[in-house]
Amino acid sequence: MEPGNPPGANPFDPNQFKPAGDRVKRSHWAVIIIVLVALIVAIPWLVVRRTKRAMGWFHNTEKGIAEGKYGGKRFDTTYMQPFDPSIKAAKLTLNGGTSIYKVGDTTNQLFRADAMLFHSRYALNGHKQDTTYEMNLTMKSKSSTQFGKQSDSVNLKLNLAPVWDIEINSGATDLNFDLSKYRVRNFTIHGSAGAFAVKLGPPLAQTNIKIAVGAADVTVNIPKNTACRIEDNSALSSVTYDGFNKKNDGSYETPGFSPAKNKILLHFTGGLADFKVHKY
Repeated sequence: MEPGNPPGANPFDPNQFKPAGDRVKRSHWAVIIIVLVALIVAIPWLVVRRTKRAMGWFHNTEKGIAEGKYGGKRFDTTYMQPFDPSIKAAKLTLNGGTSIYKVGDTTNQLFRADAMLFHSRYALNGHKQDTTYEMNLTMKSKSSTQFGKQSDSVNLKLNLAPVWDIEINSGATDLNFDLSKYRVRNFTIHGSAGAFAVKLGPPLAQTNIKIAVGAADVTVNIPKNTACRIEDNSALSSVTYDGFNKKNDGSYETPGFSPAKNKILLHFTGGLADFKVHKY
């Protein structure tokens, strides 16, 4: 008797061995069922994710990491909202922190932000109402990191087509926004310390600029021959307003402001700040 054969087994009896076909078939069906279940779970997840991306939902993918505890490891990412030709006006609210922010180049998307991050992450969300699209780019984890070799930086790009309302809420910030190519209706900064530089293009019928900071250096550049009025509520701040005349009510105006059809209205509020308005 060969090893492994049961007692009394006839090695020449072909009927004593059961075919393995049934087991193979059952194995194949098990694999097919597992694959189908995986597809049923994965397809809705992918659809939801793509839908959120199309709607501008970009959430922080870093979970369970304490504030400011990214270890200085560089993380590059892009936040983006596709352009819809029906959008006539757009509002961007940036809720940031200790970082470098820049606007320069345009984009064929409605909004794009290329971020190089060491200490924080952001979330972008938004919604459309009629012909207006509103977006919020919000820092989800803030750190007390000082500017240096490993400062977070975000390079923002806007579409040229819509009229823009922009609001910046930040802490210690190095901000440089070249908005000279864009049609800006309202631009607001609420900041603490840092440097804020803004370059404006030709105004609409009324372009409103409101800047409120603590101990900061603020520079606004406006086009030459633009009608502009400045209201200054910063008694302890130093000011330099090139080409403006001081009025009896304490405001400053460029010559020919009143009859101009298109105007910039600047409102400054500050602590120990340095406000400058130059023409280019």
